[in-house]
Amino acid sequence: MRKAMLALACALALAGVGCTLGLRTGSGAGIDRAAGDPSVRAQDDFFRRVNGHWLKTTEFPPDKAYLGSFEALHDKIQLELRGLVEKAARSRANDDERRIADLYESFVDEAAVERAGLLPLAGELAVIDALQSPSQLPAVIGRMTRLGVNVPLRMDIDQDSRNARRYVPLIGQAGLGLPDRDYYLVADDARFREARANYLAYLTRLLELSRAPGDAAASARAVMALDPLPSAVLVDGFAIPGLPLPQRAIIGGDRQCAAIAAASIVAKVARDRLMESLHDADPRYGFDRHKGYATPEHLAAVSRHGYSCVHRRSFLCRAFHTPTLFDTIE
Repeated sequence: MRKAMLALACALALAGVGCTLGLRTGSGAGIDRAAGDPSVRAQDDFFRRVNGHWLKTTEFPPDKAYLGSFEALHDKIQLELRGLVEKAARSRANDDERRIADLYESFVDEAAVERAGLLPLAGELAVIDALQSPSQLPAVIGRMTRLGVNVPLRMDIDQDSRNARRYVPLIGQAGLGLPDRDYYLVADDARFREARANYLAYLTRLLELSRAPGDAAASARAVMALDPLPSAVLVDGFAIPGLPLPQRAIIGGDRQCAAIAAASIVAKVARDRLMESLHDADPRYGFDRHKGYATPEHLAAVSRHGYSCVHRRSFLCRAFHTPTLFDTIE
């Protein structure tokens, strides 16, 4: 049974990879065996075994940030939609085709677009300019969402993760301009510094092309310098002394709040890694096995060897305190 389940899991994984990287020129379907690297053993690196050749040889088009089956499907649909729209623009056989044609021609009439400039957006830009405080943001975000504008927080309607029989509004982050947080925050990596410099030039160029008033370079720097600190912190169980931000302590927070649950997973992974490091520094206490919990084994080790410098003597919160005395454990 286990072998059958393993075979099924591998088949599904391969099928998923085949779909993800299914950018073939032919009409075939299924797993693209040519995408794999036969020099890599599956048990050593399964991802490279099925994707290695594709990773080595595929060149990203200059207008793409990523490639995959959904991207290929999107591009194919865009070409088909363009054919339908251009056909409607040529025939104008009924009211629907005429509306489609008029809308399409308004987009491709670049001379008219250039003449209009930002004037068609003046009303919406005025709404943004009128913002005076963070409390006004939700109404503006709601207004822009109805218009299809990409805003920092977006709302979707989807199945309730706790009750699949109903649909609920879901609010999530709309994403970042750069791939992830390290591109913004890691200061000592030359690749990230170069990416930030290029992104700053990109923002400046966008502002210049939009003919926005003011200094485009200064505005781009202001966008890059937006404060990343949160306005408040949700904590599980008890407040954190000394944290210079408003806090809301939620008892049993990892069961009630998805953000706390996610943070709890990250914290546990970090804790386990820390315990393994402590064990490497002093294996007498068995930190790698009990992860710091008061198990009989742990208590027996403390009884034999006494407290180390990383053992807590009370239950007072010492958040963000990370032991650094790995080489001087008593």
